[in-house]
Amino acid sequence: MSKYPSAIRNHYHRRAGVRPPAPRITIVCDDTRTAPNYFAALRKHLLSYHSAPPILDVQRACHHGVMTEALIDFAGKFTQGLGKDDSVWVLIDLETSETEPRKVSDLRKRARGRKSLKPAISKPCFEVWTLHHLVDTGRKFKDCVEVNRELQKVWKKELKCDFGNKKAEADYSKIVGRYEAAAERSRKQRDHGQCHSEVYLIIEEIRRYLAP
Repeated sequence: MSKYPSAIRNHYHRRAGVRPPAPRITIVCDDTRTAPNYFAALRKHLLSYHSAPPILDVQRACHHGVMTEALIDFAGKFTQGLGKDDSVWVLIDLETSETEPRKVSDLRKRARGRKSLKPAISKPCFEVWTLHHLVDTGRKFKDCVEVNRELQKVWKKELKCDFGNKKAEADYSKIVGRYEAAAERSRKQRDHGQCHSEVYLIIEEIRRYLAP
């Protein structure tokens, strides 16, 4: 018979088996399909290679073509009742690389005015983030049309298959394993004032919670 009382044995047994809840990273997308499909593929990838990755809670835009101000208001609803390590991000596309710095500053201020809400701004659009999985462009794109045109060309060259007629239907599982390279490229391009996506900030947060 053990020399320790059963209550003490049970106490240590329970503590040894308890794992703290994984942080929840909520990502509020500014579209209904493309970014949500990418993050769904990333979530599946993380679960395949890590035992306890953070929870990626992907929220689609409330409707297609939602205005940025309405999207920020929608994202603010998810900041209630957050745990200590939880966070909420809102994806914002500028749509053009010519957006005035003051407008960008106003968008950041509006998003951060919501407690615990973090903006991830893409210049000009989320597809720059997709492109950075494949190549370090180091160039300026006038608008999303130019980004998508380049993405289709590079996707076919690097992956030996077509990107597809609709970006929402692309097979993002083919590229999500390259998310660290994409983060490095986007960070560098932001520092150089080129087209970039701050989705790399979300990746940095995810990486903080991945077991070595």
